[in-house]
Amino acid sequence: MRRFWSRSIRRQLMLGIALVHAVLMSIFVLDLVERQRQFLAEQSIAQASGLAKTLAANSASWVLSSDLEGLNEVLQSQASYPGLRYAMVVRPHGRVVAHTDRSKAGLYLQDRLSRSLFDDRPEPRLLLANRELVDTAYPIVANGELVGWARVGISQSAITAGLWGITRDGILYTLVAILVGSVFAFLMARGLTQGLQRLVVVADGIREGRRDMRAESARQDEIGQLAKNLNQMLDALAQRERDLSAAQADVQHLATRDTLTQLPNRLLLMDRLGQAILTAQREHHTLALLVIDLDRFKTINDSLGHHIGDQLIQQVAGRLSNCIGAGDTLARLGGDEFVVVRSEIAQPGEAGHLAQRINEELRQPYWIEGHELNSSCSIGISIYPDDGNDAQTLLRNADTAMYHAKEGGRGDFEFFSSDMNRRAVQRLKLENELRNALLRDEFRLLYQPQVDMRSGQVVGAESLIRWHHPEMGIVAPTDFIPVAEDTGLIRDIGAWVLREACRQQLRWCAAGLPPLRIAVNLSVRQVEPGLVDLVSRVLSDTGLDARYLDLEITESLLMHNLNANIAVLRQVSACGAQISMDDFGTGYSSLSSLKLFPVQTLKIDRSFVRDLVDDQDDANIVRSIVAMAHSLGLRIIAEGVENEDQLGYLRELGCDEYQGYLFSRPVTAAEFQTLFAGRAEGSA
Repeated sequence: MRRFWSRSIRRQLMLGIALVHAVLMSIFVLDLVERQRQFLAEQSIAQASGLAKTLAANSASWVLSSDLEGLNEVLQSQASYPGLRYAMVVRPHGRVVAHTDRSKAGLYLQDRLSRSLFDDRPEPRLLLANRELVDTAYPIVANGELVGWARVGISQSAITAGLWGITRDGILYTLVAILVGSVFAFLMARGLTQGLQRLVVVADGIREGRRDMRAESARQDEIGQLAKNLNQMLDALAQRERDLSAAQADVQHLATRDTLTQLPNRLLLMDRLGQAILTAQREHHTLALLVIDLDRFKTINDSLGHHIGDQLIQQVAGRLSNCIGAGDTLARLGGDEFVVVRSEIAQPGEAGHLAQRINEELRQPYWIEGHELNSSCSIGISIYPDDGNDAQTLLRNADTAMYHAKEGGRGDFEFFSSDMNRRAVQRLKLENELRNALLRDEFRLLYQPQVDMRSGQVVGAESLIRWHHPEMGIVAPTDFIPVAEDTGLIRDIGAWVLREACRQQLRWCAAGLPPLRIAVNLSVRQVEPGLVDLVSRVLSDTGLDARYLDLEITESLLMHNLNANIAVLRQVSACGAQISMDDFGTGYSSLSSLKLFPVQTLKIDRSFVRDLVDDQDDANIVRSIVAMAHSLGLRIIAEGVENEDQLGYLRELGCDEYQGYLFSRPVTAAEFQTLFAGRAEGSA
């Protein structure tokens, strides 16, 4: 081997130079591929984190309102994102609320990565980052409380394929360089040494990061060809980097733009608003923030469909763009809300003139697929620095002003002012009136019949409270019950409902009706040790047989003081009263917790009954609830039954009883008695 190596200088040069080329080009390709891999990995993590953060920001209001359709719409808007493997919204306890794969909605995540989200720390998480997948989660926080996680998984297959292409090309060009260098060394040993030295210099420069370096290629021999090949390889790699940078720019655009209108989304808005505030601070000028909310958009969207609503949003975005200046920012917060940032105004009146112009523009009719649509807007305005010194405060105050404008009659605008406390005043008034409602005998009970599935006979009634105020009229329970719970008035109101419902059951019996089960709803605030004495006292005072009293609780009891609540309900059950779980399936129940409660009845929530016939998921849920309840020896009552198809389907599933508008709306005690008598005569 030594004799073979030493006999030919040409061979030594050819083999030596080939070896040098192989080493240098291999180092270059490996270094380039590694740098590219690190760059793409970092960008992929940033991309996934940005998407998760955007999803969290767009999902907060839908999570709070438990609007699954809204959440699914937000997720599906992200489904076409390049490389997206999945996106989901997860409750803090691991329940999947919404998923790009809708079959996984409602499941609980118990894998090791998912369990790391159960510690309630509201901070972004990088759950996984490898050559196959990047998995990130971002907290969904509302009112300072963690309400869920936005979780995004992005496939790394495209990046892996790109890196393999770069590596393959690098290897190919390395082999070509070695071949050309060997031929040149064979023909011109002296020139080969000089030419290779120049190539080594270029390779070293590229490895050090000077990507603009290129080899001299004026020569027409092999060294010149080698230089050209090297330059082509470097140009190809540089082009790949430019393509990847452009792709990253596209990703950044998607992460900061609204997909429907291509306007800046909340993420980009907050960044630009923050920059505008810094500029205003530095240059001592004023800026205005306008929050714009379309009037009647929900009506249009619900009546004509989402595709019409989407086109309306796009046309509104176009009109708003025509109303603003080159230095202004127009963004879409989501739904039918837009924001305009005017970065510099001489006086607040300029913002008012802009709001008037926007309102005039948006009032003009819209023609969409043959429909003439009309929609005004309500606008709230906040001014920096008068109404806030940071982006969040300005946006919140402008939003408050917008709601005041909407309450004032829609189609108008209002500037934020510190005395905008109308809602607080109204709530205080409602609280004061509520304190006197019992004394003034303003509460009434309505009763909704509960009907046996098999016999069709009325077997019970649910008592429902209504407030008849002399000035405000009928106040909805959804308006005054939360106030009553917050102030503790729910205890006195609940005691009145319990006593009045028991008395009415006895009045019906005295009027000739058979003994009926009377259901009374309990607030979470009522489930306390004093409830046992209250139930015992009411049963004793009225003389009602305890087995005809049905106390309805909700799954929210599982959220706080579980053991104490169970103890109270067991004592109530020991008095002879029955316990029902109302709105079952919408809360936090599980078999392990449900079996601890002394429950005799489960009431299927109307949200599952509504689409029971057409929605297989709802049908499967109801079927599972019925099977589970019967296996535990529990009675099943379906709420919200409104048509014969629902009734027939529920009967086939084995449901025991039902209530809903199909049989009767909630009625007064006298109407209930008449209704029962009429049914009895019809049956006879």
